[in-house]
Amino acid sequence: MKKPRILLVDDDEEICEEIGGLLKDSGFKIMIAHEGSAAVRLLEGNSFDLLILDLKVPGMSGIEILRHVRGRRLPVKVLIVTGKPLKDMYEQDESPLPEDPEQDELFQLADGFVGKPFEIEVLLARIKTLTL
Repeated sequence: MKKPRILLVDDDEEICEEIGGLLKDSGFKIMIAHEGSAAVRLLEGNSFDLLILDLKVPGMSGIEILRHVRGRRLPVKVLIVTGKPLKDMYEQDESPLPEDPEQDELFQLADGFVGKPFEIEVLLARIKTLTL
């Protein structure tokens, strides 16, 4: 059986090292980019099953990378990992977040979301669901 290939894009090297090591130990092939243009180069030159994408990366935002992926119709699923509160990501309490067209676009273009901080088991479950 083919090992799923994952591109992890996050500017936090410590997070990448931790998640990357865990995913390798779980049987995934991992490549890492710490900034937007490097991520795009890797996406254009390789085939991935999943893109794990932080929204805040230098050089090119996560939403710009996501737009590029969808605009080029690259066959990769996208899991957004973010510390930004997203209105549809969790059950809302009585204080709804304001309307945000960029968030609406994220929900249309991405295949899944995980909020930071996250439990590693939650992240692994989402990754396995998207790569099966």
